[in-house]
Amino acid sequence: MNQNLGCISFLFFLLAFSNNIKAQLVTNAPIVSPDRLQGGHYFFPNGPDQGLYAYRFNNDADKKENALNNVHSVTLREFFKTVDLNKFDGDIEKGKRIGNLFINKNSADAEKGDEVKMMYMALTYRVYLKDLENEIVWLDKLVEKGNDYAMMRRGDLYEDEININKSVYLYNKLVSKGNSVAMVGLAEIYILHFRQDIITPVTLLNAAINKNNTEAFIDLANLYSGEYGTQYPQDYKKAMELYLQALKINEEVKYNKEVMIQRRTIMEHIAMLHKNGNGVDKSNAEYRKWMKMSKHQVTII
Repeated sequence: MNQNLGCISFLFFLLAFSNNIKAQLVTNAPIVSPDRLQGGHYFFPNGPDQGLYAYRFNNDADKKENALNNVHSVTLREFFKTVDLNKFDGDIEKGKRIGNLFINKNSADAEKGDEVKMMYMALTYRVYLKDLENEIVWLDKLVEKGNDYAMMRRGDLYEDEININKSVYLYNKLVSKGNSVAMVGLAEIYILHFRQDIITPVTLLNAAINKNNTEAFIDLANLYSGEYGTQYPQDYKKAMELYLQALKINEEVKYNKEVMIQRRTIMEHIAMLHKNGNGVDKSNAEYRKWMKMSKHQVTII
């Protein structure tokens, strides 16, 4: 009996020790100054938060590494590692406890202007504490420092009728740095809110295409195929070319749900062009082929 109790006590000791090691790895993780996002929408090149999704929800080590390598910011990569070590799996109270631990660890240095710790503060309020008000407080401080992640995130949060000009201002600052994601974001704002200007969105999307931004290929293809209104010149042949180029670029990004959904949507667009004979010869066979391929994307997500 005593021997069993001793074994149980030892197991609990190992568990506590393991958890303590995890906490140390999180709070003492090596942190590098944040590099600038040059092709990633927040975290991942093909959609917001997909780096976090792909990293956390893949058990295969190679797939996790592949996902993490697609996160452009060193600081964000380190933060994802801390999230992986401290999963809260939808448990709100557990998330709050972990979040408060991070806040206590990083707040002093963040208040002194440490940009990396300031990012940790903003990310912790977003991911763990779901506290938009305090996230914005730190985002605004980071914007003053010219932090690209903060400008992108803040620009997205400003995307409403009241604050749209603030969003345009922040995206323009990123565009001036050559950020292709900001180019796409700004183009979409013009498409939705400034419909009388048909030149600016096309110019921005072409600039982003020159940087191989997948969403730019898709948006411009949608524009040429008439999905954004008849005010833009329709060119179905060019739309088909852009859709096919977007698919080719997407092949380089693996193990990502958002990418597979995006591929499915592109294939459906291509299928409809074949069905209606827009930009290509009308072909029911090609329509069925592309629709079958699009459905296959669901099975490999």
